[in-house]
Amino acid sequence: MKTQRHSFLTILPIALAAAFVLYLAVAAPAGTVGQTSAQRRELNFSHAQHVDAGFECTKCHAAQASKTGTDDLLPGHNVCTECHDVTKTDECKTCHQASSPKLSARITSPSPVFSHERHLTKAKLECAACHANLDAVLLPEQTAHLPRMADCMSCHTREHAKTECRTCHSPTDELQPADHKLDWVHAHGAAANTDESCNLCHAADHCLRCHNGDPVFNPHPRNYVSRHGQDVHLSDMTCSVCHDERDFCNSCHRRLNVLPAGHFKPGWATPEGGDHAAQAQFDLESCMACHDVPGRQPVCARCHGK
Repeated sequence: MKTQRHSFLTILPIALAAAFVLYLAVAAPAGTVGQTSAQRRELNFSHAQHVDAGFECTKCHAAQASKTGTDDLLPGHNVCTECHDVTKTDECKTCHQASSPKLSARITSPSPVFSHERHLTKAKLECAACHANLDAVLLPEQTAHLPRMADCMSCHTREHAKTECRTCHSPTDELQPADHKLDWVHAHGAAANTDESCNLCHAADHCLRCHNGDPVFNPHPRNYVSRHGQDVHLSDMTCSVCHDERDFCNSCHRRLNVLPAGHFKPGWATPEGGDHAAQAQFDLESCMACHDVPGRQPVCARCHGK
């Protein structure tokens, strides 16, 4: 029995790996698994080789003059001829995988309001800030090594640039994510608990439009206020999905005078310090969970700052 079990455990990882490879082969478009962007275009091309040779990105890609995302910035033979002799048909395979090469698929789908020129000249960005690992293998869902929306939002937020949808998208763009189908109102809860990208489109108070006080849509059962404490102690990270303001708990607890049990004991705070001093030295982080409100004077300073 042990021998059979050992054989099963040995074979299981191999079977799972084979199943995953089969899944990729079925789920991904034909000819796209394990390919680079150049290979998908039936090219033998290396960005790294050209960069090592001293070429700037704008030598081949006319991005510095591009003011719309629909511009075709992929170089053609007219660009390659500046360095390569493309008239020798017997040397086509130097760059092309096929003996009778055809024009590579072009990228013309990104937003028409996107401007490479603005990012290069005004923002002074390097091409690699948005286009990285250009010789890496593409994922099945990728069409090219383009920046993700999260990358754009992170940079715009950091540099205090506009983050409204119309900054990068035109009014006719289909912006709704693929998983936002008819049953999304029933299925979005699991995604909201595991995916931090919701806030790219939805403001912090978006959830409260449905989940605030309505017994049908409110995620909490009735009389939850009186017994929510246990859930908070078990998984405060789940609470923060909706209640992300630091003062959310404090405002209610102060109003109802709901404090930790130790705060009511004699000697908790005395002129000599009392029990609260020892507790603060032992676990200051727990104290700060309630007594550190951004933009306000620290509670300790009310007495210790005098």
